[in-house]
Amino acid sequence: MTVIAGLQATVRKGASTESTTAGWKVRDLSQSAHCPASNTLGGDQTTAGNSDWFGFYRNYGHTPIVFPGDTFAFLGSIKKPAGGAISASGDAICQRLTLHVPGEQGGNIQYQVELAGNGALTYGADSLTDSSNVAAVNAAGRKASWGGADAEVDVPETRLMRLAFGTRNRPYAGSGLPGVMRRVEGITYAQWVYQCYTDDATLIPVRGSTGILRFYVTATTYWELKWVRVELIDEFGAEIEGQKNVGYTVAGSWLARLGTETGYIKDPSGVNRWP
Repeated sequence: MTVIAGLQATVRKGASTESTTAGWKVRDLSQSAHCPASNTLGGDQTTAGNSDWFGFYRNYGHTPIVFPGDTFAFLGSIKKPAGGAISASGDAICQRLTLHVPGEQGGNIQYQVELAGNGALTYGADSLTDSSNVAAVNAAGRKASWGGADAEVDVPETRLMRLAFGTRNRPYAGSGLPGVMRRVEGITYAQWVYQCYTDDATLIPVRGSTGILRFYVTATTYWELKWVRVELIDEFGAEIEGQKNVGYTVAGSWLARLGTETGYIKDPSGVNRWP
């Protein structure tokens, strides 16, 4: 055996390989049941309970091929320099998608997909190759905005945006697949935050206000959430000794309905990811 670096690591959903993966990991566990008793001499004892697993993968880019609530066959592969590969695979369900847009840092837009087991995890020697074009997109100059197509208002001097979009999937274990945890899709939720600079306090949104939020990932495409509510205004003020620029942070959540109107979550290609 030799030690290898994970320099050529790729993930796949079914037959579709993700583009521009930065890394992946899995966690495989057994939910042991404790049973200290009269014959364990004051020591602990356990029996092997249901097995479960979790994982994530992180990619450059802004739109994955897996979305919260999706069930799919996961495969994560790491190539060996001398040939061959090592891998982990199993039926999974997507728990959460997190988007990170670090505009002020001039970093690349990234997303992380979090998984949970929907069947057993196995280890093997499956090999994958990502032969796609590099999908990295720089976050410099990207902005947030409020309003819809007829009344869009840019957030001045946007410096950072984050979006967490997920489903509260419900775990279960039954005799259909003995000893293995599985999950069914649960309630969809989304939370968001952005940071910006300002010299005009009238531009700070009113806490409790609702609207449509867009996070731009290119000059013309964006994630769009209808409806959202502002729940937090934070970090507004001055730091004289540190000579920091004046700004603030806005955070909130997504609403499935506002009055009689149903909301949505759209990806940058304009596809509804909810409902």
